Amino acid sequence: MAQWAVPVSAGAERCVRRQNDYRSRNLYWITEARRRLYVAGFVGASTSYIFSALAFTGQFDVREWFVFVVVFLAVFFGFEKGMLWAETLESE
Repeated sequence: MAQWAVPVSAGAERCVRRQNDYRSRNLYWITEARRRLYVAGFVGASTSYIFSALAFTGQFDVREWFVFVVVFLAVFFGFEKGMLWAETLESE
């Protein structure tokens, strides 16, 4: 018998529980992927900024790097939300 073909009298609750488990696992994967994307973007942008600052000025200021990181993550987050907004308009 298939996983979703559970008779109502034999445990519809179990079927619903399996669906909810699938949704929670899928949601966990999405948040894990987003976290990895943010970390990868942060590491790449920070490395790029540090090497560029050292190459062109010969010095590194932590405050300037911190401001760069904050602005970068804000733009990154805004771009992600903009893409999600555009996808919802496309699906309608």
